[in-house]
Amino acid sequence: MINALGAAALGLLVFDPRQLFTASFQMTFICVLIVAAVGVPLLERTSQLHRQALAHWDSDDYGPSLPPTVAQLRVDLRLIAERLSRFLGRSWSLHLVRAQP
Repeated sequence: MINALGAAALGLLVFDPRQLFTASFQMTFICVLIVAAVGVPLLERTSQLHRQALAHWDSDDYGPSLPPTVAQLRVDLRLIAERLSRFLGRSWSLHLVRAQP
């Protein structure tokens, strides 16, 4: 994400180099840089348990080895996918719940 931010800043500065000295340019890119540098690692650390719940989706033996809150999330996601499959079909419901094809 930081590389994309740098590329966007470089592209904007190639188009109009005077933007480097404007307060709006500096504040915008500093704010986005802070969000990218702090927010992304924090999101990765907090969503690790949710990734565990989505791992080995088809295995029934994987759930009991998880912490209780993660196992409950796994059960809830399976119930949501089952309900959605009645209306959208199995492949679409899995795509929506797991965010994967």
